[in-house]
Amino acid sequence: MEDLRNLIACVPEEEFMAEDHCLLNPTFGTGSFLVGGADADLIVDNSIVDFKTTKRWRSRRRSFNQLAGYYALFRIDDWEHVDSGIEISILGIYFSRHGVLHNYRVEDLISERELEEFIGKLQEVIEKRREMRRAAMQEQASDEK
Repeated sequence: MEDLRNLIACVPEEEFMAEDHCLLNPTFGTGSFLVGGADADLIVDNSIVDFKTTKRWRSRRRSFNQLAGYYALFRIDDWEHVDSGIEISILGIYFSRHGVLHNYRVEDLISERELEEFIGKLQEVIEKRREMRRAAMQEQASDEK
């Protein structure tokens, strides 16, 4: 309980005040389905935020890649399924033990053209994996007969 109280006490509330959108544990529809399920921690207005409760306050490449992946899945869903009306321009990692939110501006990370190329390649990889799984399941089913 004491640990939870300490985590809540250091939350910079102004960083998480929503004007238009606040979604807890949002999924990404088509994008989430493509990878077998994925959900972020928070979407607040124009930001996707991932929470990290670690002893050390440092950005790890794996955490950043996870956040970038959420953004790609969000964009896939917006393109292919439904336009949510939410414009994500910030990717953030909140270090809950330290009360620090570190933000990355999407426009500083990748151009729209590069993003579209990346998402196209991501969709190809996902489809190939799906086909491989489907073939393995069919082979297993015929072996069981």
